[in-house]
Amino acid sequence: MASDMIRQQLKKISICLTAFNKNPKEGDGNKVTTWITSGEKVFEELFRLGVACRWQYDTLKNLTDTRDVIAGVTADRDWLQTFIGVYPDIRIDLELNQPAGVICRTRSGIEVLLRGFTNIDTNFDRTLKDLEEFGELDELDRCLKIWRDTGHRPDYLVGDDKSGAPQSHWWWY
Repeated sequence: MASDMIRQQLKKISICLTAFNKNPKEGDGNKVTTWITSGEKVFEELFRLGVACRWQYDTLKNLTDTRDVIAGVTADRDWLQTFIGVYPDIRIDLELNQPAGVICRTRSGIEVLLRGFTNIDTNFDRTLKDLEEFGELDELDRCLKIWRDTGHRPDYLVGDDKSGAPQSHWWWY
């Protein structure tokens, strides 16, 4: 039963990656575009994958649907890197415009991708390393720490739930 939920989640991720790929890669200053919201959806579904597998990623290695996600991420890796790099400028601000749950789910989804899909395919491991390094994940984390530590993190909305995210997902706590 749990593996059925995981398979369904992997299929949702593949669908979201296809939509992300098709959206025009446009920026409009700090405005939220459909490209940004479709990127958030990819990472939200990855977050939900983490929930479905209870943050234990071993089962992902044996599922054929995992290959579809790997193909989708590989096809869009440059734009995913760009998304991670521009995300703090667009969504993490001191005006408290964005609910904390959206941003925390996005960051947890990035973490699921980077940690949950390692050691499945050697070439994909390089893609993940590039996403982490060239996507400027350190900058995103720096912004999240400032946001959290200065008391400028916005409130969570009713229903925002860290869903048992491990303590290593410090941005929730």
